[in-house]
Amino acid sequence: MVKTDHLDAFTTPEPRGRIVVTTGLLDALEPVERRVVLAHETSHLRHRHPWWVLAADLAAAVNPLLMATARTVGHCVERWADEDAAALVAERPQAARALARTALLMHRHGTARASGARGVMTADVPGRVQALLGPPPRRRPATVAALVGLVLVCALAAGAVQHLGERLFDHAGVGASSQHP
Repeated sequence: MVKTDHLDAFTTPEPRGRIVVTTGLLDALEPVERRVVLAHETSHLRHRHPWWVLAADLAAAVNPLLMATARTVGHCVERWADEDAAALVAERPQAARALARTALLMHRHGTARASGARGVMTADVPGRVQALLGPPPRRRPATVAALVGLVLVCALAAGAVQHLGERLFDHAGVGASSQHP
């Protein structure tokens, strides 16, 4: 907790990740809204979301064609944390209200301009609130299994290419050294 009138809440990356919440924000929120904000930030810490966002932002910095992907990653980790927070308070409308009030309070106090706050202010607050007012997302085990399978196949293919490349390099080195005494 940081003692300041400034309104902000964010999570820093592991290995020594921290949840930072200002007293200004805590004082401005009702008790259930505080629980939602803390649950949201705890989700970011537990699932290492800052690293995902950082990786996506770095990839977009290297290849500007990935800017939309980086924004999507940012939105997805915010929605993930929203859903975790809604599950903790067991009242989706309360989580939606907390998100909307927090964004409004931060906007009124200029937090987005002062700190460059990403999550609350830039990740489609109206869409996130609307999603929290609806039913929770369905679990999709087939999609997850397909994604895990695809990642596994890509990793195995990369390993095979690496192994083949090493064999070809070794073979080329042996042939070159036998021709030149």
